[in-house]
Amino acid sequence: MSILTEASLQPVELEAVREEIPQLFASDKTLYDYIYKHGQTIPMAANTGGGAGSSYDASGRPALRIPLFIQAGGNFSQITADGGSDDLGQGSGSNFAALFLPPVSFAEACQISFKSQWASDSSKKSRVMVRAHEMTQTLERLKQDLESVIQGSGAGELAQIDSTATVNNNTGTGAQTSSITGFSNAGQLRSQLVVTFYPTLGGSQRTGGVSTATVSYVDAVNNAVYFSTALPTGTAANDYIVIVGSTGAVGNSILGLKAWNVTSNTTTVAGLNRASYPGQFSTPSINLQNLPITVQAGRRAKQLIRLALGEAAAAADSLVWYGNVDMEASIENLATNVAITNQQQIKGDESEDMQKKHAPSTFAGQEIMVSIHAQPGRLDGLTVPKNWGVGELKAVDILDLNGLQIFPTYATSGGLSSSYVFYFVCSWNLFSANPRANVYLYNGQIPSGYFGH
Repeated sequence: MSILTEASLQPVELEAVREEIPQLFASDKTLYDYIYKHGQTIPMAANTGGGAGSSYDASGRPALRIPLFIQAGGNFSQITADGGSDDLGQGSGSNFAALFLPPVSFAEACQISFKSQWASDSSKKSRVMVRAHEMTQTLERLKQDLESVIQGSGAGELAQIDSTATVNNNTGTGAQTSSITGFSNAGQLRSQLVVTFYPTLGGSQRTGGVSTATVSYVDAVNNAVYFSTALPTGTAANDYIVIVGSTGAVGNSILGLKAWNVTSNTTTVAGLNRASYPGQFSTPSINLQNLPITVQAGRRAKQLIRLALGEAAAAADSLVWYGNVDMEASIENLATNVAITNQQQIKGDESEDMQKKHAPSTFAGQEIMVSIHAQPGRLDGLTVPKNWGVGELKAVDILDLNGLQIFPTYATSGGLSSSYVFYFVCSWNLFSANPRANVYLYNGQIPSGYFGH
């Protein structure tokens, strides 16, 4: 006779599964959500022309035209007002210009096998209902990817590899087949994202060996991105990582922050040549020269907008600061460095906690918006909702073709494969109607402990 042991009971034991399922990866769509909530949304049609420059081209029709009052008229002179040889002049009038924006289309696809859905179509089978879960997550991933794209200059670039980063191409296996370490803006990428590489924007794509690479995991805390595939031959520091489908040329994708907030008189934006209007489309900026943000920098930034637009302009008082966690920490250090504690006046046996629960929510009196996608060392001042918005051809939604939202996949025989696919799609572009009303601080010192510093 034998005793009943746990081993003999195993066939009838029930497996315990924790109900909560934590998310182990970063997800952020701060600026995307903010602009859609607070900015202006303008419905637009498909682009059929519009011509180069800022003058309306009668032979074409722009998808979205943003009219601008670019130059005031009137010839000013001193006169005698007593007849004779007095010449009051012929006078001049106002001058207008326009920005032209085409829609840029995106798709986020998800493919699910029949078996995975069958195995999760009841709470008695799985903690996750695959179909409902993937519908929600695919929508969230699209918004997160759009958040990444709108950081760029309009070339579809997600990030530029740091000059000091190390590219380890095809040196490992599995999820660590390749990697980029010392990558300060790793948070711009996400797992399962397929990307391309360009040495220069507008140049030729790297295609040696392979033309694309698939991200396996992102470790933004330790400034690393891992790939489950080899990288194109020659991928190196300073390369740009670009979304699949973009040509890597400026203007081929969403016009993001680095398209609108530019201190320049030589580049183009939305079909308009800045050289034709010197100063009028150059965004005020402050080069921090690798020094920390100062209290005075916030005031100076607002003063630059006042100098650009005049005292009557309200833009300086409607700024929203947008930056990464490093800039939030740098702003908080301004207060921490001047905090004074008099231990003799504190009751009890505990020293004063010098760190509040949350970082400051404002800088120079204006709201701070923090995103892990923002460029480290940079702080953008955006006049939302007054000057920012989107032109929208297709709002973010599930692809619906005559009522069909779930699409079959096909095997090599031509018959059905045991999976289906669905898509979330959108078509739009981002605009800043007055780049002079914005401001940005760049080359800021990144506090110790952030992004490898």
